[in-house]
Amino acid sequence: MQLLRAPCSSTLQFHFSNSQPRGRHERPAWVSFRDSAWSAITPKAASIQASASTVSSQTAEIDVLKSLSQIIDPDFGTDIVSCGFVKDLNANKALGEVSFRLELTTPACPVKDMFEQQASEVVATLPWVKKVSVTMSARPARPVYAGNLPENLQTISNIIAVSSCKVPCVAVVENMCHFDANGKRYYPFGKGSGSQVVEQFGIPHLFELPIRPTLSASGDSGIPEVVSDPQGEVARTFQELGICVVQQCAKICQQGSLIFVL
Repeated sequence: MQLLRAPCSSTLQFHFSNSQPRGRHERPAWVSFRDSAWSAITPKAASIQASASTVSSQTAEIDVLKSLSQIIDPDFGTDIVSCGFVKDLNANKALGEVSFRLELTTPACPVKDMFEQQASEVVATLPWVKKVSVTMSARPARPVYAGNLPENLQTISNIIAVSSCKVPCVAVVENMCHFDANGKRYYPFGKGSGSQVVEQFGIPHLFELPIRPTLSASGDSGIPEVVSDPQGEVARTFQELGICVVQQCAKICQQGSLIFVL
């Protein structure tokens, strides 16, 4: 077999001859491979390349999730991946870029900043990561309207949770616990009753609110003392109490329970 012609074009033409002589009017046989042959190969190559890219992306996401699973939520005692906090994960191993969103149970989460810093640090330790972008968010609150409540609750303006409702108690607050005068602290109703309750029932926190003229005056004026004196003793007590409530609500939400505070 002898190759007679191979022009450089998108149409490849080959002329084959054998040792047998042909007649005077016999024409050479030409075989053409047109662009359709190449167009059939191109999608297959693109499909293989896309599959390889998908596998690489999935591998990168697994690496990121393994790193993030090192971060443990102090309230739930479970890693943030198992808690379902990691959202919108995008990992590009070729570019070395990772972005994701941490969706917490509440916008007032006291460890939000810690989570953001830890997440950025653990992902940055991956050898192929060059850039980490972390966005913080919180699960949207579901509004509760009076019409959605049971009929016997629609006219109630306040609900107080007590032990018979099986609602966990997170703190004991001693109101009007003490007052300061002449450089001394006085306990008009006795000292230590709050500590006894905490110890007897195993309640984790105890807070004391003092007797202060400014405390009652600020409530009557419509400007709470936590606003008028945000760095004061009362403001700090309410802030610490609020953190305890937020943490406990986050635990209950994670467990699938629902609490209404009206």
